[in-house]
Amino acid sequence: MVFMAAPSQKQSANTNAMTDKLKITLVPLGGLANRLRAIISGYELAKATNLSFDVVWLKNKDLNCPFGYLFRPMEHGITLIESPKIDSLIKYNIPLKRNFYLPAIYQHRHFTRRLYDTDIEKLRDNAEAIKSLVAGKNSYIASGLPFYPSNIFLFRELFRPTDEIIDEIKKRCSAFTTPTFGLHIRRTDNTVSIAESPITLFIQQIEQDLKKYPEARFYLATDSEKIKERLRELFGNRILYSPCKANRNSIEGMKEAVIELYTLANTNYFHGSYYSSFSDLAAILSDRPYDILRKEI
Repeated sequence: MVFMAAPSQKQSANTNAMTDKLKITLVPLGGLANRLRAIISGYELAKATNLSFDVVWLKNKDLNCPFGYLFRPMEHGITLIESPKIDSLIKYNIPLKRNFYLPAIYQHRHFTRRLYDTDIEKLRDNAEAIKSLVAGKNSYIASGLPFYPSNIFLFRELFRPTDEIIDEIKKRCSAFTTPTFGLHIRRTDNTVSIAESPITLFIQQIEQDLKKYPEARFYLATDSEKIKERLRELFGNRILYSPCKANRNSIEGMKEAVIELYTLANTNYFHGSYYSSFSDLAAILSDRPYDILRKEI
């Protein structure tokens, strides 16, 4: 039987120093749920490849709010970079025509491997391929997709809302009866959800739930004021919802999104929208029974 010789102390030190310098730098893209799922994937990938892990949090039209206004600092050795606007423009954004491809200069100098959403889309179902691409390299990943197998329980460990947000979640949950069903009805720009999860399905589901549980209440999270009005007209004060309007482009609007997410996760049962990362994440956080309402194919 042949054994490999253990490396000398000097070799080990050099190897460790080299490993310490290597890292994955993730720029999570999209709205709240997309970003959180990407961060979990990046963390798991960094752990699997023994690399450090930095998260660059950009403020833009998709989510115009600092991470620290929504969550407590992440643990598990994750470094969070709240990127100033100038850094976003010339370092970390995806190189595009509208930014004159300026970030490409910085990214080519500082990262051996660069993976963008289009690359991740092709690789997301092949964990070993992604792992081999970033292993032993300084890598930049910009994506709003889940791209590496993840432990869903990490969501609760990594993303702990601020005390202000927790207090509001508790306040809303205090109005719950037993049972309280969660409803997430995604509208506005999500044409797939609108087509596949129409309001009629939710109305039918509420009627079925009330037949079984006459005293039930429903916590509604939606980005449509018309949906709030219609369900309240049909079911009265059985429908609970926030008076705040959904708004990704404000700090208060994004705080509201986190409150909605965790309030949904505290309901007894959850009905979500098809093709919505927000619905998917609420279901993961709840660790309770749920279904996604979708038209029959």
